[in-house]
Amino acid sequence: MNNVEHAVSVFKEGFSCSQAVLSTYGAQFGLDRETALRVAGALGGGMGRMGKTVEQ
Repeated sequence: MNNVEHAVSVFKEGFSCSQAVLSTYGAQFGLDRETALRVAGALGGGMGRMGKTVEQ
């Protein structure tokens, strides 16, 4: 399974897109899976579930 397929698999498990991507690629930056899932959890749905990360 390549990285893209792995990220899609994690997303289908019920994690957010940010969690799926960071938990897949985080090891390249020294993050273990659990830490990556926790860090990226705050980004799912945008900051504060507002659907965005940049104030406009």
